[in-house]
Amino acid sequence: MIKQYCTLDYEPHVYFIIKENCIYIGETQRSAVRRWGSHLYERGSFSKNLYKKSPYIYFLDKEIYFFSYNLSKIKTYIDKAYLKRETQYIEATIHRLFLKSIINTKYHLISNVIRTDPRSSYNKHLSDQVAEEIFIEFLNEEKDFKSLVA
Repeated sequence: MIKQYCTLDYEPHVYFIIKENCIYIGETQRSAVRRWGSHLYERGSFSKNLYKKSPYIYFLDKEIYFFSYNLSKIKTYIDKAYLKRETQYIEATIHRLFLKSIINTKYHLISNVIRTDPRSSYNKHLSDQVAEEIFIEFLNEEKDFKSLVA
């Protein structure tokens, strides 16, 4: 069963996918729901990375949970030509925040930003702030959510 927590819109998003103790963090310039569909195919990056980490969890008949965060706030401040790069910067910053966080002991991070991390930002202050806000919101929602499904 798939549970989704987002709106269906065509804006840049950062999203989290959780199955058991594995977590994937990604970004998209379009609808997060459409992007998730491609992740669930056998050759999708979530599916491939989950299988590499744990074939057992990959085949386990358990729910997959999705969390999505709209990045429309940055569209006001970022030129459209830099939007994808800025979204990737925010995604990479969230990866770094995850790795420094206590939640890192709860989940195995199965995504990476080695190929896509721009390392610099069009508006570093704003993008770092947005990444921190999203990460804190995710931590709060994940905690509330886990208490509901426990």
